[in-house]
Amino acid sequence: MTGAGTGLIGLWKKRGQHLLGMQNVMPLLSESALRELRARHEAYRSRAGGVKEYLAARGLSAELVDAAGLGFVGDDPLPGDEAFQGHLSIPYANADGVVVGMRFRRLDGGGPKYTSRAGDRALLYNARLITGAAHAHICEGELDALSLAQCGLLACGLPGASTWKPWYALLFEGCERVTVWTDGDEAGDEAWRKISRDLPLASRAPVPRGMDVNALLVERGAAGVRGLIGLE
Repeated sequence: MTGAGTGLIGLWKKRGQHLLGMQNVMPLLSESALRELRARHEAYRSRAGGVKEYLAARGLSAELVDAAGLGFVGDDPLPGDEAFQGHLSIPYANADGVVVGMRFRRLDGGGPKYTSRAGDRALLYNARLITGAAHAHICEGELDALSLAQCGLLACGLPGASTWKPWYALLFEGCERVTVWTDGDEAGDEAWRKISRDLPLASRAPVPRGMDVNALLVERGAAGVRGLIGLE
């Protein structure tokens, strides 16, 4: 793992404790719903060993996987999660670090790639990390956001290229620089047009056509990703 990535994980843990002044934009849930969600999250996180080899092949270290709270549904999903058997579990946390949502990613190459439980409403993944950052990053998807974290960059992820909302721009107030890592395809181009309209200070990273951030990390390593935007 890179030194930059190691430093970011420490910062992630500190910022995850509480970010004063950040709008808590994640869903508000009842205490019973939070307890049920916490139990599911902890159960799947305890099985994360079953997916670390897959994630290592995607360039993500075991330390980062632990810091992000990723989990594995495995062959024994909890009641109501049968559709997510064998999926990766990805927790969404609010400004206080409390898990308030979860997304699931297929690992067998089938579709849809990402899904959620009925009623779950995912917004920006890891929005709590970028508020007030001097240099913030936006990308498509949770694994791309984690790929940028592996490179030592504070990043949030859109849960889909078409999910940008104009009010998200408020979360970047105080940032000196915003870099957008949308995929190198038509959907990524359209996402960039929407983001740049609402965030005039943003610039787009030159992600090659047909690639996304995680593919870049696997192919070029953290130094190659950072080098695309002039960082050492």
